[in-house]
Amino acid sequence: MGFFHSTLIEWINLIVLTIYALLTYIIASDTQKFFVSFMLQQDQKNPSSKISFNMINNSKSEVEVFSRVWSKVKGQVFTFKTGFYANNSAYPIQPFSQGGGGFDLNDLTNNSGMSMKEFVKQNNIDRIEFKIQIHYKKTGGWKWKKSSPLQYVYYFKTNVFWLDV
Repeated sequence: MGFFHSTLIEWINLIVLTIYALLTYIIASDTQKFFVSFMLQQDQKNPSSKISFNMINNSKSEVEVFSRVWSKVKGQVFTFKTGFYANNSAYPIQPFSQGGGGFDLNDLTNNSGMSMKEFVKQNNIDRIEFKIQIHYKKTGGWKWKKSSPLQYVYYFKTNVFWLDV
């Protein structure tokens, strides 16, 4: 009875220590995980071609976010050439906070410098498809995460846009 009793206690101790180690690992690894989500919506103050952009840092670490917005219309690619939406300047977001801004689809330009506004007017285009993607990493980190590029449809004549699924 004594041998069985001490062996049982040893096994229970081993199980408890294993569970403790697993839970400690889960808690420690949680600080290493990071996730940023974003949302687009019509700018309520100016419901033309202006789009509001909002992002949320759902992690315990500060992150740096880059964004890229582009559209391909009649074989021509339109992008922002500088700034956050051109994927060349970072936006830092503190843990569990949000940030954002906005952009105007009319300000997208092609390689020859023509704006989306001019191109749409010259070619009598009433609708475009545009995409947005974000890249983010922990501040000071090297590991990048990317969202899937989301595609939206925008109608210039009615100033309405939605996610193209």
